[in-house]
Amino acid sequence: MKLRSDCIVCILDRCAQRVDRETDEDKKTEYLREVMKTLLEAPDDISSPQSGAYLGKVYEKYFGKEPETDYSEINRSFDLLMMKEMDRIESAVRASDEPILAAIRYSLASNYIDYSAVDVKLDELMEIMDNAAKADMDETEYGNLLRDLEHAKKVLFLHDNCGEIVIDKLLIRLIRERFPQIEVKSCVKGMQAINDATREDADLIGMGEVAEVIDTGLGIQGTPMTWVSPSLQQDFLDADVILSKGQANFETCFGCGLNIYYMFLCKCKAFVRLFNVERFSYAFLNERHLGAFMEENGIRGEHSFVRYLRERGEDRDREE
Repeated sequence: MKLRSDCIVCILDRCAQRVDRETDEDKKTEYLREVMKTLLEAPDDISSPQSGAYLGKVYEKYFGKEPETDYSEINRSFDLLMMKEMDRIESAVRASDEPILAAIRYSLASNYIDYSAVDVKLDELMEIMDNAAKADMDETEYGNLLRDLEHAKKVLFLHDNCGEIVIDKLLIRLIRERFPQIEVKSCVKGMQAINDATREDADLIGMGEVAEVIDTGLGIQGTPMTWVSPSLQQDFLDADVILSKGQANFETCFGCGLNIYYMFLCKCKAFVRLFNVERFSYAFLNERHLGAFMEENGIRGEHSFVRYLRERGEDRDREE
């Protein structure tokens, strides 16, 4: 999804906050000027998560390499917290009339654990989790998902944050129990990206019990489809169903035309305005059913992955 006006304002504000304690006002001004210039000259279809890769280089040019916050203990603490809650959550999910739908609800609720968009508070998290089963949610796509899963052989699951990956594991387990013909690939981040789930999280929670664990190879949020390895690009193409968690995966994948079901909480101002909902509302959407939504919101233009595939096909034709 291309940068929207809300995203640009947010990015500039974050960049300004990043250097707030710097004392050289001229350097700060030049830095912010170059930030704006970089955003202006970036590719037209760049998403908000991808912009960080460009802007990190700008910061380093003026202020040196910034020490990265180590989220490993934060990740571990939320993984263990959700694992501790799992017996209670799984009991509630399996007791419901539609366990897969119930698991989706709890998985969506746990998307709150996002240090890039939320001032995460434990009591607020637990309140959201406690209300997961009765929170308002458009279930229109659920029947479509079940029909797709019934005929699917390969599913690609794009994870988002630590902690919530524990609930994602339950969702994958339930899908495989109901549709035993399905093989699932579980995709985490290749390196630390704020508090997104990595292989360390997947290993800690035993994700390998229900899926083959792979990673993006990247240390940024989301899954930019032209930035990942050829093998992951092929996984996108081979998957009959793609389950995508979190706003950043929506931002980097939306518009590709594949059979992706997006699941996230609307946490930031841009998403609240885009979907005209309250903050922390559930979103459960399918890529192929959002044509009218794209038109209504002026989201146009060919996705970079679509262009990449077309150009790759043309290159192969020339070789043959």
